[in-house]
Amino acid sequence: MKQMAQTIKIIALVSQAVFAIAVPIVLCILGGKWLTKALGAGRWLMALCVLLGVATAIWSLWKLIAPFLKEEKEQTSPTSFREHQ
Repeated sequence: MKQMAQTIKIIALVSQAVFAIAVPIVLCILGGKWLTKALGAGRWLMALCVLLGVATAIWSLWKLIAPFLKEEKEQTSPTSFREHQ
């Protein structure tokens, strides 16, 4: 039963990670396409929007994964001499 719960937790984390990566990039691409047409700007605006989407995806993924990394680090960190009694 514990392994089933762990598997569900991993599946949920992976699906959240996919959304955390895909949604900002797709929204920024669509927004960049719309802005490029509306403002008559060159491709530089589209490139800027894509970079913004990628940066947002990286930040969002970091915010999602950071608590798990912190939790793992706390579990594997050795105890100090004062804590060890």
